[in-house]
Amino acid sequence: MKRSAGIWAFKYALWLLFLLLFLLLIVLPLVTSVLVTYLPNVPAGFSKYLRTIESLQGHLLQFLTAAWFFYVGSCIASFLNVVAWRVPRGRNILGSSHCPHCNTKLTFRDNIPIVGWLKNNGQCRICKAPITSRYLLVEVLLGAIFLSIVLLSLVSGGINLPLRSPDAGRGFERVLFDPQWDLIQLVIHHLTLLSLLFTFALVRYEGKRIPASIFLFGVLFGLIYTFAFPAVQLVHWRNPSSDVAGYATFEINQVVTLLLGTFAGAACGWILDVFEQRSIHSSIYSLVLCGLFLGWQSAISICLIVLFLECIFAIMSDRDFGYCQLSRPGQILVGTIVHLFFWRLFTFGTGYWPNHDSSVFQIVVAFGLMVGLAYVNGRLWHTNHAPDVSN
Repeated sequence: MKRSAGIWAFKYALWLLFLLLFLLLIVLPLVTSVLVTYLPNVPAGFSKYLRTIESLQGHLLQFLTAAWFFYVGSCIASFLNVVAWRVPRGRNILGSSHCPHCNTKLTFRDNIPIVGWLKNNGQCRICKAPITSRYLLVEVLLGAIFLSIVLLSLVSGGINLPLRSPDAGRGFERVLFDPQWDLIQLVIHHLTLLSLLFTFALVRYEGKRIPASIFLFGVLFGLIYTFAFPAVQLVHWRNPSSDVAGYATFEINQVVTLLLGTFAGAACGWILDVFEQRSIHSSIYSLVLCGLFLGWQSAISICLIVLFLECIFAIMSDRDFGYCQLSRPGQILVGTIVHLFFWRLFTFGTGYWPNHDSSVFQIVVAFGLMVGLAYVNGRLWHTNHAPDVSN
């Protein structure tokens, strides 16, 4: 009963939103135009009214743009749900979706992310069998991730990105009317990485092995996209100074950056899997993509974040906290989001965190710290859990 009431409240709120959009974007501008055109004497306070309407329309435009980015993320999440379910089972990702209970072909309305699940009250429209709320949560979660990255890396002018000065112009208006294509390329690059990690987490949630085909697709996309848009490599394998960021054209150092990122990610993933005695491949797949997309420094940083968070939550809650119950790809997804949010701070805020100026000694210390934390976390894990060998 409570769920039905909540769904109906959402539907009414959606209709009220549509009504508000109709009033602010169509009715009020039309009425205002008629009054200005045909009234001989416009009241003195009318200009204040116009400014208020324009302000409301501006806020509404920002809200719609944010909602659009959120919904793009939820649509991609809906597709990734299909990928995570079908590919490990050897099925084609093309073709229509069907109800898992009565095998009825789902219509376009049923497949609309978030709205489709709510509209059908979380059940099949035909047989009324319940549909797990996981689909709704996944769509909301990835939509929120997409919106957060867009706000932080695009709308803010790249305030979180290292080795580049944030753009002076910020806000959704700049995104819509004066787009910064270098930031747009970066955001697409980072969101693709997060989507791949998200897919790995969904596959492991299903208890399946991560298909090599999804991993190879991620590697191929990362290589092609980086060669097509060299500037998405913000951090080189060894920057000569903090004033240099991104490649304008293809260079041999770009290949070195990609190779080192791949090897560093593989080494970090191997440390996580071997010293914690957990599944092989899931950590390596995830961190290889992190190193390929973001650089060797980021692969080490993300690995350290994952280990620190796991250690902290294990100490605080004896591993009963939700973060510790995530699969390894899920933890790496969380670590990657944290890294992207504080990337600039990690680069300039401390000389000890892995960055473009790290010495060989600092890199060795970082790997030693990873080995120590992975060993400690592995001992804590096996105190209360059986080894995860299913990958």
